[in-house]
Amino acid sequence: MKTLIRADPLAFFRGSPVYSLYLRALGARIGGRVVILSPSVPVCTDMLTIGDDTVIRRNCLFTGYRADGGIIRTGPVTIGRRALIGEHTLLDIGTGVGNGSQLGHTSSLQESQAVPDGQCWHGSPAQPASVNYRRAQPLPSGRVRPFAYATVQMATLLLVTMPLAVAAAVAVLIKVPMVGRLAAADDGGNLLTAAFYQEGLVASAVLFIGAILLGAAVVLTVPHVLSRFITPGRAYPLYGLRHWVQRAIRRLTNIKFYLELMGDSSYVVGYLRALGYRMRDVEQTGSNFGADLAHENPFLVDIGRGTMVADGATFIAWSIDDRRDMTKVPRGRAAGPGARPGRGESCRLYPAHPRMPSVPRDVADAVPPEPPAMT
Repeated sequence: MKTLIRADPLAFFRGSPVYSLYLRALGARIGGRVVILSPSVPVCTDMLTIGDDTVIRRNCLFTGYRADGGIIRTGPVTIGRRALIGEHTLLDIGTGVGNGSQLGHTSSLQESQAVPDGQCWHGSPAQPASVNYRRAQPLPSGRVRPFAYATVQMATLLLVTMPLAVAAAVAVLIKVPMVGRLAAADDGGNLLTAAFYQEGLVASAVLFIGAILLGAAVVLTVPHVLSRFITPGRAYPLYGLRHWVQRAIRRLTNIKFYLELMGDSSYVVGYLRALGYRMRDVEQTGSNFGADLAHENPFLVDIGRGTMVADGATFIAWSIDDRRDMTKVPRGRAAGPGARPGRGESCRLYPAHPRMPSVPRDVADAVPPEPPAMT
Protein backbone atom coordinates (compact mmCIF):
# COMPACT_ATOMS: atom_id res chain seq x y z
CA MET A 1 0.00 0.00 0.00
CA LYS A 2 2.84 2.39 0.84
CA THR A 3 4.43 1.84 -2.57
CA LEU A 4 1.16 2.34 -4.44
CA ILE A 5 0.31 5.56 -2.57
CA ARG A 6 3.72 7.12 -3.15
CA ALA A 7 3.96 5.98 -6.78
CA ASP A 8 0.80 7.80 -7.81
CA PRO A 9 1.61 10.81 -10.06
CA LEU A 10 -0.62 13.02 -7.88
CA ALA A 11 1.85 12.52 -5.03
CA PHE A 12 4.28 14.77 -6.90
CA PHE A 13 1.87 17.73 -6.64
CA ARG A 14 2.94 18.56 -3.07
CA GLY A 15 2.44 22.20 -2.20
CA SER A 16 -0.51 22.38 -4.58
CA PRO A 17 -4.27 22.25 -3.88
CA VAL A 18 -4.27 19.06 -5.97
CA TYR A 19 -2.25 17.31 -3.26
CA SER A 20 -4.85 18.03 -0.59
CA LEU A 21 -7.55 16.63 -2.87
CA TYR A 22 -5.43 13.51 -3.36
CA LEU A 23 -5.13 12.93 0.39
CA ARG A 24 -8.86 13.47 0.84
CA ALA A 25 -9.53 10.84 -1.81
CA LEU A 26 -7.36 8.46 0.21
CA GLY A 27 -9.48 9.02 3.32
CA ALA A 28 -7.68 11.83 5.15
CA ARG A 29 -9.72 14.62 6.77
CA ILE A 30 -8.10 17.73 5.30
CA GLY A 31 -9.53 21.18 5.97
CA GLY A 32 -9.70 24.08 3.59
CA ARG A 33 -6.69 26.09 2.40
CA VAL A 34 -4.14 23.59 3.71
CA VAL A 35 -0.59 23.66 2.30
CA ILE A 36 1.50 20.47 2.54
CA LEU A 37 5.05 20.84 1.22
CA SER A 38 6.50 17.61 2.60
CA PRO A 39 7.43 15.01 -0.05
CA SER A 40 6.76 12.18 2.41
CA VAL A 41 3.25 10.94 1.65
CA PRO A 42 1.35 9.68 4.73
CA VAL A 43 0.41 6.03 4.54
CA CYS A 44 -2.40 5.65 7.09
CA THR A 45 -4.38 8.50 5.60
CA ASP A 46 -7.64 7.44 7.26
CA MET A 47 -6.04 8.35 10.61
CA LEU A 48 -4.85 11.80 9.52
CA THR A 49 -6.72 14.98 10.42
CA ILE A 50 -5.55 18.48 9.43
CA GLY A 51 -7.51 21.65 10.20
CA ASP A 52 -8.10 24.71 8.05
CA ASP A 53 -5.28 27.10 7.06
CA THR A 54 -2.50 24.80 8.31
CA VAL A 55 0.98 24.79 6.77
CA ILE A 56 3.23 21.71 6.86
CA ARG A 57 6.76 22.49 5.75
CA ARG A 58 9.15 20.30 3.78
CA ASN A 59 10.50 16.92 4.94
CA CYS A 60 7.95 16.46 7.70
CA LEU A 61 7.15 12.83 8.55
CA PHE A 62 3.61 12.01 9.68
CA THR A 63 3.10 8.53 8.23
CA GLY A 64 0.61 7.32 10.86
CA TYR A 65 2.45 4.08 11.59
CA ARG A 66 5.64 2.80 13.22
CA ALA A 67 7.53 -0.49 13.48
CA ASP A 68 7.86 -1.67 17.09
CA GLY A 69 9.37 -5.03 18.00
CA GLY A 70 8.64 -6.52 14.60
CA ILE A 71 5.02 -5.32 14.70
CA ILE A 72 3.49 -2.48 12.67
CA ARG A 73 1.50 -0.16 14.92
CA THR A 74 -0.83 2.52 13.62
CA GLY A 75 -2.28 5.56 15.32
CA PRO A 76 -3.94 8.89 14.63
CA VAL A 77 -2.11 12.13 13.84
CA THR A 78 -4.19 15.25 14.49
CA ILE A 79 -3.24 18.79 13.50
CA GLY A 80 -5.54 21.69 14.33
CA ARG A 81 -6.46 24.89 12.51
CA ARG A 82 -3.84 27.51 11.54
CA ALA A 83 -1.00 25.31 12.80
CA LEU A 84 2.57 25.56 11.50
CA ILE A 85 4.73 22.44 11.28
CA GLY A 86 8.43 23.16 10.66
CA GLU A 87 10.94 21.48 8.38
CA HIS A 88 12.45 18.08 9.13
CA THR A 89 9.96 17.32 11.88
CA LEU A 90 8.47 14.03 13.03
CA LEU A 91 4.94 13.41 14.30
CA ASP A 92 4.68 9.94 15.81
CA ILE A 93 1.45 8.00 16.14
CA GLY A 94 -1.00 9.31 18.69
CA THR A 95 0.33 12.88 18.54
CA GLY A 96 -1.46 16.16 18.05
CA VAL A 97 -0.85 19.84 17.39
CA GLY A 98 -3.47 22.29 18.64
CA ASN A 99 -5.17 25.21 16.93
CA GLY A 100 -2.78 28.07 16.16
CA SER A 101 0.21 26.08 17.48
CA GLN A 102 3.72 25.73 16.04
CA LEU A 103 6.23 22.88 15.97
CA GLY A 104 9.78 24.11 15.31
CA HIS A 105 12.24 22.82 12.74
CA THR A 106 14.05 19.50 13.36
CA SER A 107 11.65 18.74 16.21
CA SER A 108 9.70 15.63 17.05
CA LEU A 109 6.54 14.74 18.90
CA GLN A 110 6.86 11.36 20.56
CA GLU A 111 3.92 9.01 20.98
CA SER A 112 1.04 10.57 22.97
CA GLN A 113 2.62 14.04 22.99
CA ALA A 114 0.38 16.98 22.09
CA VAL A 115 1.04 20.70 21.63
CA PRO A 116 -1.70 22.75 23.34
CA ASP A 117 -3.60 25.42 21.45
CA GLY A 118 -1.65 28.57 20.68
CA GLN A 119 1.73 27.31 21.90
CA CYS A 120 5.10 26.85 20.19
CA TRP A 121 7.18 23.77 20.92
CA HIS A 122 10.53 22.62 19.59
CA GLY A 123 13.22 20.06 20.35
CA SER A 124 13.34 16.27 20.33
CA PRO A 125 11.23 15.37 22.16
CA ALA A 126 9.49 18.73 21.75
CA GLN A 127 9.10 21.06 24.71
CA PRO A 128 7.52 24.50 25.16
CA ALA A 129 9.56 27.35 23.66
CA SER A 130 9.29 31.10 23.13
CA VAL A 131 10.34 31.16 19.46
CA ASN A 132 7.86 32.46 16.92
CA TYR A 133 8.36 30.78 13.55
CA ARG A 134 5.81 32.93 11.78
CA ARG A 135 7.67 35.73 10.02
CA ALA A 136 4.91 37.80 8.42
CA GLN A 137 1.24 38.64 8.59
CA PRO A 138 -1.09 36.79 6.20
CA LEU A 139 -2.43 38.45 3.10
CA PRO A 140 -6.13 38.46 2.12
CA SER A 141 -7.37 35.09 0.93
CA GLY A 142 -9.04 34.18 -2.34
CA ARG A 143 -10.38 31.14 -4.21
CA VAL A 144 -9.69 31.93 -7.85
CA ARG A 145 -5.89 31.80 -7.64
CA PRO A 146 -5.62 28.28 -6.06
CA PHE A 147 -8.13 26.92 -8.56
CA ALA A 148 -6.30 28.48 -11.51
CA TYR A 149 -2.94 27.25 -10.19
CA ALA A 150 -4.16 23.65 -9.87
CA THR A 151 -5.80 23.81 -13.30
CA VAL A 152 -2.62 25.04 -14.96
CA GLN A 153 -0.62 22.30 -13.22
CA MET A 154 -2.92 19.52 -14.47
CA ALA A 155 -3.09 21.01 -17.96
CA THR A 156 0.71 21.26 -18.11
CA LEU A 157 1.05 17.61 -17.11
CA LEU A 158 -1.54 16.29 -19.56
CA LEU A 159 -1.00 18.64 -22.52
CA VAL A 160 2.70 19.48 -22.34
CA THR A 161 4.81 17.13 -20.23
CA MET A 162 3.36 13.80 -21.36
CA PRO A 163 3.20 14.68 -25.10
CA LEU A 164 6.79 15.97 -24.99
CA ALA A 165 7.95 12.76 -23.31
CA VAL A 166 6.27 10.63 -25.98
CA ALA A 167 7.65 12.85 -28.77
CA ALA A 168 11.17 12.60 -27.34
CA ALA A 169 10.96 8.80 -27.20
CA VAL A 170 9.75 8.64 -30.80
CA ALA A 171 12.50 11.03 -31.92
CA VAL A 172 15.13 8.82 -30.31
CA LEU A 173 13.80 5.76 -32.13
CA ILE A 174 13.79 7.58 -35.46
CA LYS A 175 16.82 9.86 -35.30
CA VAL A 176 19.38 7.69 -33.51
CA PRO A 177 20.67 5.13 -36.03
CA MET A 178 21.88 2.65 -33.43
CA VAL A 179 18.48 2.47 -31.73
CA GLY A 180 16.75 2.12 -35.09
CA ARG A 181 18.97 -0.77 -36.13
CA LEU A 182 18.47 -2.48 -32.79
CA ALA A 183 14.69 -2.16 -33.07
CA ALA A 184 14.73 -3.44 -36.65
CA ALA A 185 16.92 -6.46 -35.93
CA ASP A 186 15.07 -9.76 -35.74
CA ASP A 187 17.91 -12.14 -34.87
CA GLY A 188 19.83 -9.88 -32.45
CA GLY A 189 22.95 -10.01 -34.66
CA ASN A 190 23.76 -6.37 -33.97
CA LEU A 191 24.39 -7.17 -30.33
CA LEU A 192 27.35 -9.37 -31.31
CA THR A 193 29.27 -6.71 -33.24
CA ALA A 194 31.93 -4.41 -31.79
CA ALA A 195 30.61 -1.47 -33.80
CA PHE A 196 27.32 -1.59 -31.94
CA TYR A 197 29.02 -1.16 -28.57
CA GLN A 198 31.39 1.50 -29.88
CA GLU A 199 28.50 3.57 -31.16
CA GLY A 200 26.64 3.03 -27.91
CA LEU A 201 29.61 4.16 -25.85
CA VAL A 202 30.11 7.29 -27.93
CA ALA A 203 26.40 8.14 -28.00
CA SER A 204 25.92 7.64 -24.25
CA ALA A 205 29.05 9.67 -23.43
CA VAL A 206 27.97 12.55 -25.65
CA LEU A 207 24.44 12.46 -24.25
CA PHE A 208 25.63 12.31 -20.62
CA ILE A 209 28.24 15.06 -20.89
CA GLY A 210 25.95 17.20 -23.03
CA ALA A 211 23.13 16.88 -20.49
CA ILE A 212 25.49 17.90 -17.66
CA LEU A 213 26.75 20.97 -19.53
CA LEU A 214 23.31 22.00 -20.74
CA GLY A 215 21.81 21.51 -17.27
CA ALA A 216 24.61 23.53 -15.67
CA ALA A 217 24.01 26.38 -18.13
CA VAL A 218 20.31 26.43 -17.23
CA VAL A 219 20.95 26.18 -13.47
CA LEU A 220 23.49 29.02 -13.47
CA THR A 221 21.56 31.44 -15.69
CA VAL A 222 17.79 31.02 -15.45
CA PRO A 223 17.54 31.52 -11.64
CA HIS A 224 19.50 34.79 -11.93
CA VAL A 225 16.92 36.07 -14.40
CA LEU A 226 13.98 34.89 -12.30
CA SER A 227 15.38 36.45 -9.12
CA ARG A 228 14.75 39.91 -10.59
CA PHE A 229 11.02 39.34 -10.14
CA ILE A 230 11.32 38.90 -6.34
CA THR A 231 11.99 41.71 -3.85
CA PRO A 232 13.47 40.68 -0.46
CA GLY A 233 11.30 41.65 2.48
CA ARG A 234 8.05 41.69 0.55
CA ALA A 235 5.13 39.30 1.04
CA TYR A 236 3.59 37.71 -2.04
CA PRO A 237 0.34 35.76 -2.43
CA LEU A 238 0.46 32.01 -2.76
CA TYR A 239 -0.15 30.44 -6.17
CA GLY A 240 0.66 33.69 -7.95
CA LEU A 241 3.40 34.56 -10.44
CA ARG A 242 6.03 35.29 -7.77
CA HIS A 243 5.19 32.06 -5.99
CA TRP A 244 5.79 30.17 -9.22
CA VAL A 245 9.06 32.08 -9.74
CA GLN A 246 10.28 31.19 -6.24
CA ARG A 247 9.41 27.51 -6.74
CA ALA A 248 11.32 27.50 -10.02
CA ILE A 249 14.36 29.09 -8.37
CA ARG A 250 14.32 26.54 -5.57
CA ARG A 251 13.98 23.54 -7.87
CA LEU A 252 16.65 24.65 -10.33
CA THR A 253 19.24 25.57 -7.68
CA ASN A 254 18.71 22.45 -5.54
CA ILE A 255 19.37 19.78 -8.16
CA LYS A 256 21.00 16.96 -6.21
CA PHE A 257 23.34 15.86 -8.96
CA TYR A 258 25.37 19.08 -8.99
CA LEU A 259 25.40 19.39 -5.21
CA GLU A 260 26.68 15.84 -4.83
CA LEU A 261 29.19 16.39 -7.63
CA MET A 262 30.61 19.60 -6.11
CA GLY A 263 30.05 19.00 -2.39
CA ASP A 264 32.92 18.02 -0.09
CA SER A 265 35.41 19.43 -2.59
CA SER A 266 37.16 22.67 -3.46
CA TYR A 267 34.70 23.24 -6.30
CA VAL A 268 31.67 23.74 -4.06
CA VAL A 269 32.55 27.34 -3.15
CA GLY A 270 32.72 28.41 -6.79
CA TYR A 271 29.54 26.52 -7.60
CA LEU A 272 27.56 28.14 -4.77
CA ARG A 273 28.92 31.54 -5.71
CA ALA A 274 27.72 30.98 -9.26
CA LEU A 275 24.31 30.00 -7.89
CA GLY A 276 24.02 33.30 -6.02
CA TYR A 277 25.55 32.81 -2.55
CA ARG A 278 27.38 35.87 -1.27
CA MET A 279 30.76 34.62 -0.05
CA ARG A 280 33.36 37.35 -0.03
CA ASP A 281 36.92 36.60 1.00
CA VAL A 282 36.24 32.89 1.59
CA GLU A 283 38.85 30.87 3.43
CA GLN A 284 39.08 27.72 1.34
CA THR A 285 39.34 24.53 3.43
CA GLY A 286 38.76 22.00 0.65
CA SER A 287 35.42 20.97 2.18
CA ASN A 288 33.52 24.10 3.16
CA PHE A 289 30.15 22.49 2.45
CA GLY A 290 28.86 18.93 2.41
CA ALA A 291 27.00 17.28 -0.44
CA ASP A 292 23.65 17.34 1.39
CA LEU A 293 22.81 21.06 1.26
CA ALA A 294 19.52 22.83 0.57
CA HIS A 295 18.29 26.40 0.35
CA GLU A 296 15.09 28.20 -0.51
CA ASN A 297 16.71 31.09 -2.35
CA PRO A 298 20.51 31.21 -2.90
CA PHE A 299 20.43 34.97 -3.58
CA LEU A 300 19.49 35.65 0.05
CA VAL A 301 22.34 33.74 1.69
CA ASP A 302 25.51 35.36 3.08
CA ILE A 303 28.41 33.21 4.24
CA GLY A 304 31.20 34.63 6.42
CA ARG A 305 34.91 33.94 6.24
CA GLY A 306 36.17 30.58 7.48
CA THR A 307 32.74 28.98 7.64
CA MET A 308 32.34 25.22 7.33
CA VAL A 309 28.90 23.60 7.02
CA ALA A 310 28.45 19.85 7.39
CA ASP A 311 25.84 17.71 5.64
CA GLY A 312 22.15 18.28 6.21
CA ALA A 313 22.11 22.09 6.37
CA THR A 314 19.11 24.02 5.06
CA PHE A 315 19.03 27.80 4.58
CA ILE A 316 15.42 28.91 5.01
CA ALA A 317 15.55 32.32 3.35
CA TRP A 318 11.95 32.09 2.15
CA SER A 319 8.97 30.67 3.94
CA ILE A 320 5.27 29.96 3.82
CA ASP A 321 4.07 30.73 7.33
CA ASP A 322 0.33 31.03 6.85
CA ARG A 323 -1.92 29.46 4.21
CA ARG A 324 -4.08 32.54 3.81
CA ASP A 325 -2.32 33.28 0.54
CA MET A 326 1.03 34.36 1.89
CA THR A 327 4.48 33.71 0.53
CA LYS A 328 7.21 35.54 2.39
CA VAL A 329 10.68 36.60 1.33
CA PRO A 330 12.52 37.91 4.42
CA ARG A 331 13.88 41.41 4.54
CA GLY A 332 17.64 41.77 4.25
CA ARG A 333 20.27 39.27 3.22
CA ALA A 334 20.94 37.43 6.46
CA ALA A 335 20.00 33.70 6.49
CA GLY A 336 23.58 32.51 6.74
CA PRO A 337 26.35 32.04 9.30
CA GLY A 338 28.63 34.90 10.23
CA ALA A 339 32.41 34.85 10.37
CA ARG A 340 34.14 31.65 11.43
CA PRO A 341 31.29 29.54 12.81
CA GLY A 342 30.85 25.82 12.37
CA ARG A 343 27.51 24.19 11.67
CA GLY A 344 26.74 20.57 12.39
CA GLU A 345 24.59 18.08 10.56
CA SER A 346 20.82 18.50 10.10
CA CYS A 347 20.92 22.21 10.93
CA ARG A 348 18.13 24.56 9.78
CA LEU A 349 19.18 28.21 9.51
CA TYR A 350 16.41 30.81 9.57
CA PRO A 351 16.83 34.45 8.51
CA ALA A 352 18.39 36.61 11.18
CA HIS A 353 17.22 40.08 12.15
CA PRO A 354 17.70 42.62 9.33
CA ARG A 355 21.28 43.85 8.99
CA MET A 356 22.51 41.21 11.42
CA PRO A 357 24.95 38.65 9.95
CA SER A 358 24.45 36.05 12.68
CA VAL A 359 21.82 33.37 13.20
CA PRO A 360 19.49 33.52 16.23
CA ARG A 361 20.60 31.07 18.90
CA ASP A 362 17.00 29.95 19.45
CA VAL A 363 16.95 28.55 15.93
CA ALA A 364 20.44 27.26 15.20
CA ASP A 365 23.09 25.77 17.44
CA ALA A 366 25.30 28.21 19.31
CA VAL A 367 28.44 29.30 17.46
CA PRO A 368 31.33 27.32 18.96
CA PRO A 369 34.55 29.09 19.95
CA GLU A 370 37.43 29.07 17.53
CA PRO A 371 39.55 25.95 18.09
CA PRO A 372 43.04 26.45 19.49
CA ALA A 373 45.92 26.55 17.05
CA MET A 374 47.75 23.29 16.45
CA THR A 375 51.32 23.17 17.76
